[in-house]
Parts: sequence; structure tokens; C-alpha cells
Amino acid sequence: MIAIAKTVKPIDDSTSIVIDPRGPQIQSGQTQLSAYNDVVYSAPTTNGKDTRLVMDIKVSRTQGLKPLVIYIPGGGFVMAEKITNLNQLIHVAEQGFAVASITYRTVIDGASWRDSLTDVKSAIR
Repeated sequence: MIAIAKTVKPIDDSTSIVIDPRGPQIQSGQTQLSAYNDVVYSAPTTNGKDTRLVMDIKVSRTQGLKPLVIYIPGGGFVMAEKITNLNQLIHVAEQGFAVASITYRTVIDGASWRDSLTDVKSAIR
């Protein structure tokens, strides 16, 4: 028999932007974007080899401040292609966000998962 909770803690979304799924559907391609490609955010050395870590940034050309979304591509620490899921990145940017899609060092580069984590933290900073 599975025990079922009798109380449910209320959701705290006070620091989040919650999209109402009942609202109008999002129309892609309606918002102009600015794109900044291959922006260098770090230049670490791995096993004596210099590496340039870059990000692509997409920003909607709408008025006002833009919350930042950092896209960290998955790949099991073996690969990290910043152009993965490009359509989704553009879709998010069109909704009024700045989206930074990053590269990071992987096993192929001779890096460990710790190096990858260091790179992601560097991109966030």
C-alpha cells in the first residue's frame, strides 16, 4: 500500500515568472532579436592547451530589462554544443529574455567534470 500525503505545501513562485498555459499561444518569429556570437567568457588552460570558451547571446529587441537564461547544453561531459536546441533558445529569447548558450570543456578536451563545472560557474559570473 502506498501512503498518500494528506497535506501539500503551497508552491512558492514569488521569485519566478510563471507562464499561464491557458493564455494565448506564443507566436514565434514575431519579435526581432539581436545576436552576439562567440563571445569569449573564459580562456582556461587544460593539459597545457589554451582553450577559448565562448557563448552565443540572443536578446529580444523589446523595451526594458531582460531576465537572463543561461543554457547549459547536455552531453554527459563528453560534448557541449552551444547550438543544440537552437529553436528553443530563440523561442525563449522572443519572449523577452536574454539567452546565453555556452560551451564548456569536456572529456574530449582532456577536462574532468570538475573543469566543466568550473566553466559553467565562470559563464554565470
